[in-house]
Amino acid sequence: MTGLTTSFEHFQKESDETFFCELQNILIALFEGRESEELKRRIRKVRTGGFWKTFPLQEAYLALATYLLEGCFEPFEIRQLEKGAILQETGPHALEKQIPQPLENGHLALVYLYLGWSLGDEELLQAGLKIAAFCLSLCDHEGKLFQGMWIKEKEYKPAELSAVLTLLFSIISYCNARPHLLNEDYEENPFISLFAAQFQKLIDEETPLPEAKLELTPPELDRSLGFIRYHHGEMSFAAAAAGFNTGVGSLHKKGIHIVSFGPHYAPLADSDRYGIFRPSNGSGEGFKDLTLEPTHLRGWTKTLSPNQWLFFDMKGEKENFELTIRHSHEEELYFAFFVSADGAHVGEECHLAPKALERYRGKNDNILFTREGEEVALVPHFEGEMEVIPLAGKTHFWSAEFLIAFSLGEKMKPYAWTVK
Repeated sequence: MTGLTTSFEHFQKESDETFFCELQNILIALFEGRESEELKRRIRKVRTGGFWKTFPLQEAYLALATYLLEGCFEPFEIRQLEKGAILQETGPHALEKQIPQPLENGHLALVYLYLGWSLGDEELLQAGLKIAAFCLSLCDHEGKLFQGMWIKEKEYKPAELSAVLTLLFSIISYCNARPHLLNEDYEENPFISLFAAQFQKLIDEETPLPEAKLELTPPELDRSLGFIRYHHGEMSFAAAAAGFNTGVGSLHKKGIHIVSFGPHYAPLADSDRYGIFRPSNGSGEGFKDLTLEPTHLRGWTKTLSPNQWLFFDMKGEKENFELTIRHSHEEELYFAFFVSADGAHVGEECHLAPKALERYRGKNDNILFTREGEEVALVPHFEGEMEVIPLAGKTHFWSAEFLIAFSLGEKMKPYAWTVK
């Protein structure tokens, strides 16, 4: 990326976080019943000084704050894709990051569901349910989130993401006639804890749900995002041609998670050098070139380097996963797999553990990942060099314990892997 782009993004990120933090603080005060003229002044300030009016979450927060403070609902317009997702940013801006950010979509779903329920508004409630269905599509066969899908490494917030989606899915469970108290522990996130209390108040007061189609069907395919989700037995994967500084996909099998996989420029320690760049315009026409089938995704996307391409062909074969790529790059490029597992074993003699200082650098070989008696193998089908680097997990690199990076040489040559 150019220095201008990097500087712009830094300014944009600081501005976003400043306004969103202020809006959450206003909502916390309103959740606690602290109404005042000062809060009205702060809301007016955010409304007139917000970064861009087309930020969906800012608009939703403002509508919720106005409703809680004044008891009136000011309709807001947010573009929702046919399958439920809301893009991170819309409008004719210089740097459009048109991908559906999971954390933002989770927050938006909560706002829509609360307003729809409180106001008895079927349209708002239905919009919230559609966003919730999209969020469910980012979960595997066990209901565990694909941690790396559409999340930049530097924006990965596992605790907040878990709290938001736990509350969201609890509300959906209630709406689908499986009533229970929303008593999960959200103490580490005061905002979500207080938001949960607002939903519990609706339940305690027996506020009726408006009539709406409550069945949730997570989309398995979404051409407007070039997205596929596949399940078979103990294996699930999700992948997309759309992305911005994010991987191509994520795969879970037998409790071992490839949290993200995609192209990576050197240095490998710099997450700003990882991922793809292909925005969505919200229309399936933008991805009409893709082969998008229940078991198969094939097409192209761009990397972060200008005018450089990555061609991919991936498919599920029962509980196995096949991936082939080609690239158009002259400069040094890797294809990386970030993996969450208890151990990584290269060949017969190299055994690596998370957080270890030892690493593997050498010829391509099969890698066997282990966790709690289960095993999953990553098998490269080409000769070359690779690195296996232990990581610390937790809040970095989507909680991965290992980075596996394959050096890609000749351009337009096929490079293939199997996960089995």
